[in-house]
Amino acid sequence: MTGRRSQSRVAFGNSRGVLTVSRDVLITAIEKDEFTAMSVVPQVPGDLLTIGLAGDTGPASERVQVISSRPVVVDGLVRHELRVARLGAGDETQSDRSEARTR
Repeated sequence: MTGRRSQSRVAFGNSRGVLTVSRDVLITAIEKDEFTAMSVVPQVPGDLLTIGLAGDTGPASERVQVISSRPVVVDGLVRHELRVARLGAGDETQSDRSEARTR
């Protein structure tokens, strides 16, 4: 049968654009300006992400910056606990704040 997983499904040639990869995370805690989430994929502190939220008032999204990522074992499986901080429209990123302190 053709089209199996071992065969390439998409080919890009001389393309420009943005690739968005969505992954499911489980939000385990929400504080004022921080989320704690469980993911199957680690993230690098300082990375900027968008978290899509579903709730009673409909879908919403939040721009966040990864503060920390650490491996944890959940039900015998390795997951990654992510701490992320909300970024408002005028907020500086963590690296911007660090640079300002070293000046």
